[in-house]
Amino acid sequence: MSYNDRQPTRLKQTEVSSEVCLSCHDKSELAQKTASVTALTDSNGKTVNPHDLPATETHEAITCTNCHAMHSKQTDLDGDAKAYCTSCHHADVFECYTCHQHS
Repeated sequence: MSYNDRQPTRLKQTEVSSEVCLSCHDKSELAQKTASVTALTDSNGKTVNPHDLPATETHEAITCTNCHAMHSKQTDLDGDAKAYCTSCHHADVFECYTCHQHS
């Protein structure tokens, strides 16, 4: 067997587009199913549905794989999703106007 004939035991990384996910998982159904999920609760007690985010340019850029590994377990997901949110929403607060003034 030569080097080129060897099969990898696993892929190191794959990029999965949201379109692939949404070909099986309907976005509105996901929003309904996760309406009562409390994984994204900030330090002020504000809970956000992870599949029903405000329609902003920044939120539109979020893809499924920012929070999910394909078919991951829920226990693996909660911390990853909140960590992604708090990479922009500093101080663990989801409401922007609590830190930033309206102009």
